Amino acid sequence: MSNQTDIDGLRRQLAQTIHTHWKLFLVQGIVMMVLGFLAVAEPNVATLAVALFVGWLFFIAGVFRAASAWHSRQMPGFAWSMLTAVLSVALGLILILRPLAVC
Repeated sequence: MSNQTDIDGLRRQLAQTIHTHWKLFLVQGIVMMVLGFLAVAEPNVATLAVALFVGWLFFIAGVFRAASAWHSRQMPGFAWSMLTAVLSVALGLILILRPLAVC
C-alpha cells in the first residue's frame, strides 16, 4: 500500500503545482502556438533555426562524448566512440557555421 500512498501524494503535489502556476502554463501554451504559427508562415526561418539548434546539440554532445571516451580509453570500442564523437563535432560545426547550405 505504500506505493499507492506515494502515487497519491505525487498526484496531489502535481495538482497543487499546476493549480499554483496555471498562468505560466497558459503563457507557455500561447507562446508555443504563436511560434508554431510563425514556423508555418515562415518555413525557411524555422528551418534555419532548427538547423542551428541541432548543430549546437551535435557539437555539445560530441564534445561530451569525446571527453567521456577519452576518460575511459581502456574500454573496448574506444576508437569507435572517439570516431563518432569527432563526426558529431564535425557535423555540429558544419550545421553551425554553414546552416544555409543545409536549408
